[in-house]
This record gives sequence, structure tokens and C-alpha cells, in this order.
Amino acid sequence: MGKGFLIVNPPYGERLKAQFSFAELAQALTKSEFQRIGVLLPIHANEEFLAQAQKTKYRQIGSYRFKNGGIPVVFLILEFHAN
Repeated sequence: MGKGFLIVNPPYGERLKAQFSFAELAQALTKSEFQRIGVLLPIHANEEFLAQAQKTKYRQIGSYRFKNGGIPVVFLILEFHAN
């Protein structure tokens, strides 16, 4: 597994229409070569994203909730685990 940290801030569907599901995003990101992935999501997408990500070798190691432009969001940190 490669080294590095990928940070993603995709459209939430609030101001810009999202052309993907958050499960699809998780599936695409977890095919990457990064040791850690950080993704900023709207709170409502947290469970959908994590449900897909947990089917991979990435595990959540951090979660921070706050507002971004008045929108409740969560910043998730995932780390690659070989087991």
C-alpha cells in the first residue's frame, strides 16, 4: 500500500447536484493506493458512505462534526488495514 493522504470534498447535493451516490464514492476511493483517506460529507451521507467503506480494507480512525457554510458535515478519516 502506498503512502500519502488523500483529502476529498465532494459536492453534497445542497448547492451543486451530486452525480453519484455516497456508496459509489466510498467504493471508488477505497480502490486507491493511499494509506489514509479524509472525506468531507454531509451528515446524512455518513452511514451510507461508511457502510460501503467497511466492506473494504479501510477502517475509520477519526470523525469530526462541524458546519461548512451552514451545512452540518462530518470529516471522516479512513486508514488502510491489511487484515
